[in-house]
Amino acid sequence: MVDHASAIDFSIPYNVHYDFDRDLRELPIDRAAMERGVAWLGRQITNLGGDLHAVARLSGMHGVYSRILGHLEQAEASLRSAVDLSRSVLDTRLVFINELRLAHVHQWQGRFDLSTPMFEELLLRAEKDRHLGLLLDFAMQHAGKNAFDQGKYAEALSHFAGALALRRLKNDARLLQSTETAIAVTRSRIEALPATPRAA
Repeated sequence: MVDHASAIDFSIPYNVHYDFDRDLRELPIDRAAMERGVAWLGRQITNLGGDLHAVARLSGMHGVYSRILGHLEQAEASLRSAVDLSRSVLDTRLVFINELRLAHVHQWQGRFDLSTPMFEELLLRAEKDRHLGLLLDFAMQHAGKNAFDQGKYAEALSHFAGALALRRLKNDARLLQSTETAIAVTRSRIEALPATPRAA
């Protein structure tokens, strides 16, 4: 689909970079700068109110960084808006991306009754729809993190392995490192589990 908002610069003029902690959650490198970035995104959403496609993209970004900052109610509201707007402009790829982000928010909220079926449905859609196939590794990666948060480490590893295979084909060093780190952290969690007593 043509990006109707391609003429708009979506670069955030603040440091919104992040690292990952040992729970595979993003940590802002400069929290104050990310807070300013979220405020900046809010202003752009207001200023571009008539451009629904642009607002859908900006609202999705607003939701992502709000989640990383721990503002989960704000993140959920932004991403629900982003999903609705993406549907209204008939951008199936953007719908998928923002639904994936919303499922991630539910995961951080501990609402696994919402996040898990959302990830399962997103995985099926990415597997069946060739237009969404390039996003399958992201769906696998996030489904893995959802399982990881529930202590389902074997399931998490399975998802991460699938994401790794796809990311090797993409040959994107940043994505590969993210998945390799997730696998290493998950394996260390499994190794740290108490041994199961053998049956007599």
